[in-house]
Amino acid sequence: MIELITTEKELTQVIQPLNFNAELRKDPRLSKATKAAYKTDLTTFECWRGNQPIVKTMIEEYAGELLNQGRQPESVNRALTAIRWWVRKNADYIAEVPADTIEEHLRRADLIMQAQRIISMDNLKTDPNKTAGRLVTYGEIEALFKA
Repeated sequence: MIELITTEKELTQVIQPLNFNAELRKDPRLSKATKAAYKTDLTTFECWRGNQPIVKTMIEEYAGELLNQGRQPESVNRALTAIRWWVRKNADYIAEVPADTIEEHLRRADLIMQAQRIISMDNLKTDPNKTAGRLVTYGEIEALFKA
């Protein structure tokens, strides 16, 4: 099995690891709300995975566990998007830092290939007939008209 991110000690032997908090702060494409949501999602994911390597099957297992905990598909999809963002950041970083040996170059190629598998994962299917939000009560409607 090809490992994308192993234990922190093993990762530092390949390349200096990134910090997702620092990377979130630097990403101008993300809104403050998105950065806060990604931080929560990535912190939860990192606690869940421990020091296990991040591979596609792990992400699928994590999504299933979130669903089993009662999370809505839209919420799970946001977590998957945060994870894909983080994997993409790491893969870009690994690709940009020169390798000193052919073995290191090959190891990085393996890491990038595994990252591409994760990045290409689809979101969960959601119910197209599901209405967003909640129903408004008659009392709320009356209060709106009186305002």
